[in-house]
Amino acid sequence: MASILPKILRRKFAPGGKQKKSAKSPRPLTRSAAIPAKEDLGGKAVGEKKTARTQKLGDSDIAFKVLVRPRVTEKTTDLSQTGVYTFDVFERTNKVLVKKAVEELYGVKVKKVNLAHMPPKPKLVRGKRGARPGYKKAMVYLKEGDKIEFI
Repeated sequence: MASILPKILRRKFAPGGKQKKSAKSPRPLTRSAAIPAKEDLGGKAVGEKKTARTQKLGDSDIAFKVLVRPRVTEKTTDLSQTGVYTFDVFERTNKVLVKKAVEELYGVKVKKVNLAHMPPKPKLVRGKRGARPGYKKAMVYLKEGDKIEFI
């Protein structure tokens, strides 16, 4: 069986086998040539903002990577009357991601987010040691008038 090394060498060093790199185009000298004018920004007026919320419940990709589930207990039910909602979140999430996820998923405005890491609790089951797993939870404070409806 013949080696394929000669074929590779022939392709690499044959005339026209390896192409030269093209020269880079020079950078524009003026800033105006590189950046479009304010009128040319896709037909949208500068300073125009979207007022209608187009996101619907369940359309968010980030929410399913950040939020595990809403935490429903007696304490969190009482807190929800004052505009504070509690969620279990994945361990590596931060406040910014939680805020984006809740705003996109539920269409509300978030005032602030507090995170708490709950450590694992040691337990005894039939005389043997075990541990209830730890978790991370987020307390989300909503702006006045916003509400999240769970089932």
